[in-house]
Amino acid sequence: MNSANTLNASMPATGIPIPTYDGKNFVIWDARMKSYLAAMNAATALDDDVSLERMTPKQLHTDNIAKGVIIGHVNNLMMLTLTMFDRAFDMFDYLRGMYIEKATDRQAELLSNLYSTKMSNSESLQSHLKTMLLYRKQLRLGQTEFTDQMYASVI
Repeated sequence: MNSANTLNASMPATGIPIPTYDGKNFVIWDARMKSYLAAMNAATALDDDVSLERMTPKQLHTDNIAKGVIIGHVNNLMMLTLTMFDRAFDMFDYLRGMYIEKATDRQAELLSNLYSTKMSNSESLQSHLKTMLLYRKQLRLGQTEFTDQMYASVI
């Protein structure tokens, strides 16, 4: 099998490659998953918080498609966890919550590292400031409310 056939075999019919979600890069997985479901006319299942009892036959069909796609694109451990949910909306909400929780934990860790970073005797001031700027950049990328005044107070 040549590489072109291997690539095509691993891509869904829509041509939108969806990576297996393993707890990392949720934002990329989220965008690809929503694009794929939109191409299959099933994206509404992630947005509509409708109980199973109140779903129309079309909504049930859409929900089943979305659940199948989500289950097919997560790692095995997450798949076992997601099977306890009845709706695609709940599965996606659970995964989004996991991502937000991890992002919050990461931001707290970065803040802790920034505040606990002390300049050692053997470290140059330039090296110390580079470390501090790296933490600041990572915090800003994570959209943490960390002002320049707060940063200056740490230095």
